[in-house]
Amino acid sequence: GLVLPALAKVDNLSATIGVGSQAGRTFKDVIQDTVDYFAWGQNDSGYARGAWRYSANSGDADNSTAQWPVVGMLYAQAAGATIPGFVKDEMKIWIDYIQHSSGGSGYDSPSSYTNESKTGGLLLEMVFSGYDGYKTGDTLGKQEALDFLDANWKNGPSGVWWGNFGHPYAMWGVYKGLQATIGLGNTTEITNLHAAGA
Repeated sequence: GLVLPALAKVDNLSATIGVGSQAGRTFKDVIQDTVDYFAWGQNDSGYARGAWRYSANSGDADNSTAQWPVVGMLYAQAAGATIPGFVKDEMKIWIDYIQHSSGGSGYDSPSSYTNESKTGGLLLEMVFSGYDGYKTGDTLGKQEALDFLDANWKNGPSGVWWGNFGHPYAMWGVYKGLQATIGLGNTTEITNLHAAGA
């Protein structure tokens, strides 16, 4: 998830890689192969449908891990890679499942470790899939996720891996989610972020 954005930012994607296990191949080919791997590895059944965990087709998922393939594929798509349509369609199923009634995102269920870091990932997933989370009769979606961040941003960390303000993992997730959703520097919808000087 973090290597793919670096590859996608190479000046000449048609250039041939000179060293390592991918020597002789173009950056473009490696990027597309990585996207294809993520597509193949996406869970396709059970509660984990539409998401990922630590290995391909693992049968389980969590929303701290599910955001990493999404980050990579957002950059790959911008670099011209083809994202299979089913990947985004399946992601919508995960979005509907993992968003808690508070608007935030849970970890491996909607009510498990619902907090800011995973809500940033939820926003990335919404942007990637082109899905704001609203289905017929539903009251949850992108705005409710933003409202959750607004209401909870100033909370301190609730543990080692699921912190918030001042916690690098959470700060990065929220930053990327907001950057993708409302644009860098535009905090008009997030009053507590703006008030906190973020």
